[in-house]
Amino acid sequence: MKSIKLGLVSLVGAVFCLAAACPSFAADGLTAGAPQSPSSAIWLGFGFKSHVYAGYGGGVWAPNGSLDSDGFQLRGELLYVDYHFNTTLSPTGTASGQLDRANAQVGYQIVRSGIASSLFVGPDYQDFSVSPGSASNSRLSDKVGLIATGRVANIGTPRIPFSVEGNYSTANDTYWAKAKTGMNFGQIAAGPEIAILGNVAFDEARYGMYTSIEVWHGKSVEIDAGYAQRLRGTSGVLGSSPASLYGDVTLVLLNY
Repeated sequence: MKSIKLGLVSLVGAVFCLAAACPSFAADGLTAGAPQSPSSAIWLGFGFKSHVYAGYGGGVWAPNGSLDSDGFQLRGELLYVDYHFNTTLSPTGTASGQLDRANAQVGYQIVRSGIASSLFVGPDYQDFSVSPGSASNSRLSDKVGLIATGRVANIGTPRIPFSVEGNYSTANDTYWAKAKTGMNFGQIAAGPEIAILGNVAFDEARYGMYTSIEVWHGKSVEIDAGYAQRLRGTSGVLGSSPASLYGDVTLVLLNY
């Protein structure tokens, strides 16, 4: 999977370069009819797959007052993951683990021809714990690293929204990337998505669908569901199942 990770690092850098050749939450179909661009966004959600449960939250803020224009932006995220797995290293034959993660980033966005590209960098902290300790994976450890995040998306309310985003952290060689597109029907946008994620101990691919529903001006709910396939790694690395269904529900709040 080294080629995937090298490709992701290249993607994060290329994301920023693409804009110069040619923003943003509106690309997900979340701001139908909005009279102006939001100045900040907050997201809160939870996700699951077999033997894995997660809660997450984050936000991005544009000091210039617009997330859909050129300028500096600040970004932060929190993540909690609880997972369970079978193991012969535990007296009971089972074990559980937790991941606490936090990062803060500063970045810059360029908008050209209705396409926004942004690049962020900052510190990333990861804290792994396993009970009993004898079942822990020796390749994963508590670390502080440098994270880089890139995103390309169309802005406004296009008929065919799209976004490509990803990040890479030197903490446990962690990476994540997702691409999605679809159709915008006004207050509802839906379509396919594909993602890859992993770290020094595992790699996983996800294939699914998303639906984004604007329940009120600036307030939307996104539902993602599909099939998760482990590409590398053994039991105990964020769950026992090599393949399962996955799902996420995310509330997005835009501030105008």
